[in-house]
Amino acid sequence: KSMLKARLYKVLPGKVEEWKAWCNEIQTIFSEEALRTIKEEGNIFEGCLCFEISGECYAVGFALGDFLPVDENNELNRKHNEKKRACLGEAMPLDVLYFLSKN
Repeated sequence: KSMLKARLYKVLPGKVEEWKAWCNEIQTIFSEEALRTIKEEGNIFEGCLCFEISGECYAVGFALGDFLPVDENNELNRKHNEKKRACLGEAMPLDVLYFLSKN
């Protein structure tokens, strides 16, 4: 059965615009390839939110699906992991308290 996962990241100082630019590239330039990759991983959707608290920027990554192994040879996956390492702090898993869907 599909599950929803979410992770919280602190965006590293000076990296907010780089991270937002990369997210925009995923949404626009790489959208078709990203959707193909998400499907290969058995996921239905994936996304990222950003917010600021007391001058610090945070990102929440979330996805719904089966979370099959990621193809590390996929160029987009490699680039995404490089951007995450360059722009984001350690991942902190979030508890999904509820998620309702009609489907």
